[in-house]
Amino acid sequence: VLLACLLFEKEDTLKPLRDEVGILGLRSFRMNINLHDFDFIDNKGKAYKEPIISLLEHDQINRLKRCATSWYGNDKKLCLDFYVTPATIDAFQDQFRNSLELFQLFQLLYELNAHFINENIVEDVYQSKGFYTDGKLPVGSPDENVFYFLDYYITKQNKETGEINDLLLRNFSDGEHQFLHTMGICLLLKDKRALLLLDEPETHFNPSWRAKFIKVLNDSITLGNYQDHPNGFFNLHPLKDVVLTSHSPFIISDCMPDNVIVFSKKDGKTIAQKVSELERPFNTYGTSVEIILNELFDYDQSIGDLSNSELEEIDFTKIKTPGDVEKAKFKLRRLGSSIEKDEVLARLNRILKPLQ
Repeated sequence: VLLACLLFEKEDTLKPLRDEVGILGLRSFRMNINLHDFDFIDNKGKAYKEPIISLLEHDQINRLKRCATSWYGNDKKLCLDFYVTPATIDAFQDQFRNSLELFQLFQLLYELNAHFINENIVEDVYQSKGFYTDGKLPVGSPDENVFYFLDYYITKQNKETGEINDLLLRNFSDGEHQFLHTMGICLLLKDKRALLLLDEPETHFNPSWRAKFIKVLNDSITLGNYQDHPNGFFNLHPLKDVVLTSHSPFIISDCMPDNVIVFSKKDGKTIAQKVSELERPFNTYGTSVEIILNELFDYDQSIGDLSNSELEEIDFTKIKTPGDVEKAKFKLRRLGSSIEKDEVLARLNRILKPLQ
């Protein structure tokens, strides 16, 4: 996904990847293709072999060769090396219509990695009604797989120090992987009539990315619109076809109440309601995360339960003297600033005043 986007998207569309993750571009990558023969049985029950190349559309591998800086191969393996320059990007854009077409070729090659899986296992997975089918599928070794990337280097700038390094994609954090994948998918499909289903896309995000996610997504897709197209914008409302699940109050705060649906359980049934149709409807758009946590998640604190428990342990009925007040305040010194702490301190001050 990321590779296809970096080879095709314009600089302004890739701005979120540069600003948020520090990605400046591709440096190099290698594609390894093992030229396995696939086993088939014809309609007469006779076994025969078919080379992988014959299963691909005409000229697909040759198109990759034309984009490669160098390549070598034999009847067993094909290796294609890409040292990415402006000429490399021009070659890919000449050989493939868009980033989605290139991604689809990569996906097809990845799907061929399942060729070695036993037919009985395949049948069992297709027929299974359980939730653990993934665990039944073996993972191929480099020799068994048809296709894999190697030495996939990305040029990345450290946002704090400004230092620029070439890093393997595997060196990126889980949050960065999730951010790049989610943004990449949206960019691949930005000018297509597609419904994007995102299941908790912010799971590994830091708080800053959670707060920025909807705006970054909106800005990136908007910048990717083809403004000079004869028929105008492909996508006048970039987020109209995105459905996502989330537990993040930041994301909810960037959504209109008619677009936020709350799912709850009652008497063993799942109930779905728009926020605008709740018993206590409210405007989610631009609403603080504390209010959203309270209204939709039944959590009315701005701090964690462990620290809050120290505030709840204070027994105000036993505070009879100025010394008791000072003793209670002293216990609160190790707690940082919060609304909850301020409320307790205010109550202690009200108790102290008539005692002085």
